[in-house]
Amino acid sequence: MTTIKIVEKNNPIDIASQESSQLKLLAKSHNLEIMEQIIFKDKMFIVYPADTENLFEFFYIISGSIQSEILRTTLCQGDSFHFNALVEVTHFKALSDTRILYVINDSIFHLLSDEIKTLYEMMNSIEKKDAYTKKHCQRVQQYAYKIAVELKLDNETIESIQFAALFHDLGKIKIPDDILNKPEALSEKEYAIIKEHPKYSRDIITKLYFRDIEKIVLQHHERIDGSGYPNQLIGDDICIEAAIIAVADSYDAITSDRPYRSGLSKEIAVSELIKFKGTHYRNDVVDAFLNILLS
Repeated sequence: MTTIKIVEKNNPIDIASQESSQLKLLAKSHNLEIMEQIIFKDKMFIVYPADTENLFEFFYIISGSIQSEILRTTLCQGDSFHFNALVEVTHFKALSDTRILYVINDSIFHLLSDEIKTLYEMMNSIEKKDAYTKKHCQRVQQYAYKIAVELKLDNETIESIQFAALFHDLGKIKIPDDILNKPEALSEKEYAIIKEHPKYSRDIITKLYFRDIEKIVLQHHERIDGSGYPNQLIGDDICIEAAIIAVADSYDAITSDRPYRSGLSKEIAVSELIKFKGTHYRNDVVDAFLNILLS
């Protein structure tokens, strides 16, 4: 007897959503899963290395287009690609809302679903606490990604930078509202409390799947002359990922509206980066970011 399972358009087996994408489980049989993934415009689509041998992944673009800035490749409707035991992280950016048919010979939907759900809940918790912090993290992620690409870093490092940038201020959910949103200058005691947020971010992230980025998150306020926090690290003791986020973070903080002041101009922000180049910030990171801003 032949069994036919019809999956109606609005009734997949399961679905997981977040701000950047949506994943639908269409069919499942033993270790085979067929999914539809929607990547929203300007969001990243990341394919991870295989954890098991003989893992095969096939992607068919139903509509829209994606681009790999690393591979200098653009794929459009009707194009397909596949990986057999991928060994390095591969990134794509959606040039428009893009629907992808995803077939894999493994059971991974619920793992992906749980991670997507965690991301969504974490970002919502930031927005409820402080709308500025959530939008700030998203902008820092975009800046940091561009700097990493400009520096021609490897895919795995770029992936770590993207996740760390998105979560670098997550620890601020533990900072009291009256300090986080204070419209006047902070007292020395209040500023000391604010300076604990990298540790809080590290502690939260350590408990999640994104366990390889805790060092980056912890170091994003360190400065190469030792004037940063929480550990006053110097020079190469600060990882390149954190050094990149430090520049992206500072630029966005200067140009954004805050409770205690309006955002300053791009020109002022650039002059600040140049002023502290070689003392607070790595020369190569500032130079890469200026190339992006001025191009």
